[in-house]
Amino acid sequence: MQTDKVFTPEQIIYLISKIKDFSDKFLDIEMQKHGLLGLSTSHGSVLFALYKHGKQSMNVIADLIGKDKATLTALVKKLEEKNLVKKTKNPDDSRSFLLELTDEAMEKQEMMMSISKKLKDLIYKDFSRKDKVAITRLLTRSFENMKKYKIYY
Repeated sequence: MQTDKVFTPEQIIYLISKIKDFSDKFLDIEMQKHGLLGLSTSHGSVLFALYKHGKQSMNVIADLIGKDKATLTALVKKLEEKNLVKKTKNPDDSRSFLLELTDEAMEKQEMMMSISKKLKDLIYKDFSRKDKVAITRLLTRSFENMKKYKIYY
């Protein structure tokens, strides 16, 4: 869908929504191409959080990816079924669990990073470094404004 349309500031929610829809679909297709069938972008968020931060409690991962504990539990169950994460009792707190990547997930890290880079390259095509910094700064400010309503975070 190529468009020369210039969106107005009043259409920001629509535009952000379309970028998210496209990104989700792109990631779904790419993950399926690489044999990661049945995983959503939310599953990918869990994996990326663990790639970046290593073994963590479920509460920390929930905070990092902006999901509630019940949602994270469902995501982790699927990732365990796919042998991508292991859940173990937290030795420091018997009421919580730690999540860590399996060897199989570690083998997929390079491929996952490649998919992520491919999406970012597509999104930022023809953007200068200054443009990337500006859009990130502005969207971060919008995100911080939205977080004040404590709907998800």
